[in-house]
Order: sequence, then C-alpha cells, then structure tokens
Amino acid sequence: MKNGTNGLGSVYQRGGVWWIAYYYAGELHRESSRSPREFDARALLKRRQRAMAKGRPTPNVEQVTLKKLLDDLRDVYVTNKLASLRTFPSHRTALLAAFGVGARAVDITTSAIRKAIKGWQEAGKANATINRYTTTLRRAFSLAAQAEEFPSIPYVPRLKEENTREGFYTRAEFLAILEHIRDGALRDFIEWGYFTGMRKGEIAKLTRALVDRETWTMTLPGRITKNGKPKTLALVGPLRAIVERRLAAARPDCPLLFWRLRTGGARSGGEPVRIYDFKRAWRAACRRAGLQGRLFHDFRRTGARNLVRAGVDRKVAMAITGHRTESVFSRYNITDGLDLAEAAEKLVAYVETLPTEPTIRPLRRHAEAT
Repeated sequence: MKNGTNGLGSVYQRGGVWWIAYYYAGELHRESSRSPREFDARALLKRRQRAMAKGRPTPNVEQVTLKKLLDDLRDVYVTNKLASLRTFPSHRTALLAAFGVGARAVDITTSAIRKAIKGWQEAGKANATINRYTTTLRRAFSLAAQAEEFPSIPYVPRLKEENTREGFYTRAEFLAILEHIRDGALRDFIEWGYFTGMRKGEIAKLTRALVDRETWTMTLPGRITKNGKPKTLALVGPLRAIVERRLAAARPDCPLLFWRLRTGGARSGGEPVRIYDFKRAWRAACRRAGLQGRLFHDFRRTGARNLVRAGVDRKVAMAITGHRTESVFSRYNITDGLDLAEAAEKLVAYVETLPTEPTIRPLRRHAEAT
C-alpha cells in the first residue's frame, strides 16, 4: 500500500478476524471486516474504494444503531408495499428488546446473536418464530451493506425447524367441511382455496376488477401475491362458477370478490372476509365434520399435489400455486400411502412386461460340442 494515496489499500489478519487498511484524505484508516474470511475483507475494501472514488468519506460505523437499520428496512417495506410489513412491527419490538433500543450495530456480533437466540428459547419462543426475527435482522444488515452504510453482515445462525406440516385433504374431507359452512361468501372462499392452493391473505384481497370476463382469466398483481410476482389464473369449471356467483352478489360499495355484510345489516355495506370470523366458522365446521385441528393452509399442499397428480407440468403448477422455489414446492407435494401403492403397482406392471428369455446364450464347453 502506498502511503497517502487515496483508493489503495490492503487486507490483513489480526487474530481470527480480517481487517482492511486504506488511505483517505491523507489519513490512514483501519477497519475490521468482523469476518474470519479474507473474501469478506476484500469485498469491504472494494466498497470503500468505490466510495472514495465518488468523493464520499468513509461512514462512521460506530454511530450506526440497530434502530436505524430497522427503520431503514421498514421504509423499504413501506415504499415497495411488501407483505412483510405486516409482521415487521413484532419483529422490530423483539429485536430491540433483545439487543437494546440504543444498541450499536457494531456490537451485534454472532456471539451476541447467539445469546439473543438463547434468551428467546428460554422464553418459550418456537424455532420458527426465532428464525423470523433473525431473518429480519439479516435483511436490515444486508440493506445497510448494499447502501455502503455499514461494512459487513454478521453471520446469523439459523435454527432447525421441525414443525413442517404434512397435512392434506381428500375430496371427501373437503366436501364434509364445506357442508357445515352456511355463509355463502365463506363457502366460496374455502372452495377457491381448495382448487387454487392460494394463501388465505391473497384470496381476501381479490377484487372484481381483476376478472377479465372476455377471456375468463384473473390476473393477480405482484402487490397481492406473497412472492411479489404477478400470476394469471384461467377461470374454468368450479373457479368460473365461484366468480360468477361472486359477481352476481357484488355490491357497488365493496370492490372485493369475497365479502361479507358489516355488523348492522344489509344496508351497512360490505367488508373483507375477516380472519377472526373466518377462523371461528372454519373451526366449527371442522369440528362438526370430525376434522378438529385441520388447517386451511393445508389446501396449499393439497392443491400442489392435485396439480402434479393431474399431470400438470411442475413449472405451470408452481405458477398457479405461487411457489418460487422447487424445494418448497417439492416439500408440499409430499408422497403418501396412495402414492407409494400406485408406484408399486406400476413397478410390478413394468416388470411383468420384461422378457423372460435371455437374449445371450452361453457358450457350450468344447467337450459338449464334440
């Protein structure tokens, strides 16, 4: 490194952590990458060099607080209208309570994060809940690193989640639940979930304006879907019947496709299918059908499996259900006893078609030939 020259720098190791050194405005700056990997230190040095090339001084990372990182992340969620904004307040509260409202970002090391995780576990938090907290924390650091406001992202441990559900509905079970739902809007709401595998929150946001009655398709914009990508559904069979019923029941004061009357009667207008009302009706119907404890979300797994069994291409099926990754979709399309029995029958049928006579005859011994 040439003394006094802006932009030039070096990386070096001190203990188990890599550091960078560089000159800016004639002064030597040393900065820890807080990482045991040389790669991270070199990436940090490149970010500093880019900042210096633009004439920006190195950020004072000592003054960056966790609260600022979280507030910046919230602003991104608000600007982009992301669904994560709904759960962000509870995550923010948990993180600030664990590390302190005035905690500096540089003090949130991997060791500090492990300590916070231990505290959450002792408080009875599920691993899945803790992973949601730490995911928000990682996103906040990542955003700051991208904006070159903070040097590095600490390693954030991830806990093993063993609460992956494997529930499915047979058609008979679905019909049994539907039989005990008296409200027409809720019946259509549940039937739509069974045939599409859509999330409950997505269904509640559907409006009549999304329906194209010339082509009988429905296009969902990215602001509705959880993964942020738009998707189009063909309205055929039961789906078209549901939409036609909802359009026939439309009210000028409510743009939603699935709505219920507000408390106060028919003149009080329509409102979305509220989660509280839905859960109460759903639980009652499941109990009467002898299916206590079953989840509406299991329709997503049911829809994924039905699409695959129907012979729909996996990519098309993923577009319908809204899955972005093959791994999650494969987890939903879990095999069961019926799948295994069908596979065994196919194997037996295939083996029975194989020839029983050898295609190559062994050579006879010389003595036998003479």
